[in-house]
Amino acid sequence: MKLPTPDRGLLRTVLFSLAVVFMIIGLHQTVLENSLLRNYWLFMLSVVCLLLYRRLGPLPTTPPPAGPANTRPAKTKPGGKARRKG
Repeated sequence: MKLPTPDRGLLRTVLFSLAVVFMIIGLHQTVLENSLLRNYWLFMLSVVCLLLYRRLGPLPTTPPPAGPANTRPAKTKPGGKARRKG
């Protein structure tokens, strides 16, 4: 049974949101308790979410489809590059 792949854009949004939420909660608890060491785990969860967010990276962009091929040869100027004086 093949499982569907998760939407990368949604996963990135959730990870970034969790990182922000953990950071805000960690800052709030640190100010209330006046102890960074007791709330260190909240900051580490925030960093882990940010690292996973960066690891997924932006979605690859696909180039626009090519138009119809031009069948006429390109026009060249008389004389070209290699002009001889003589």
